[in-house]
Amino acid sequence: MARMTKARLSQYPHIKREIKQLEALVADATANGVPTVSDTVLSAAEFPYSPHTVVISGKDYTLLRRQQQRLGELKREKAAIEAFIEGVEDSQIRIILRYWLYEGCTWQAVSTRMGWQDRNTAEKKLKKFLAARTIPKNPHYN
Repeated sequence: MARMTKARLSQYPHIKREIKQLEALVADATANGVPTVSDTVLSAAEFPYSPHTVVISGKDYTLLRRQQQRLGELKREKAAIEAFIEGVEDSQIRIILRYWLYEGCTWQAVSTRMGWQDRNTAEKKLKKFLAARTIPKNPHYN
């Protein structure tokens, strides 16, 4: 599994919105039917075997399948982020993450709620926490 980064965490509110959007699109396609597509082809399959144009049509499930696949990926990523947050042992960091991601607070608002004067304190603490979780590169290997 990929390492949890601030950039990955910051996708959480956007992932939640995209999940809602895709759920609505999939529900609409399911309720109202998948779009029908048609095309024309040249055929000479029937007697007298002279070329003529034939219209073919069918349902296009490609977009619906892609939307369903993306929806699954987004739900897994959302669950991974939530599991990460709830798995953090440091209570202060968990609270910071919840204010920032679940409640949508700005860094200034998070710092204020935590009782810090400096508006950047919450963000700095999270960066420090995430940096400490990074495995340092071995200087003997590239």
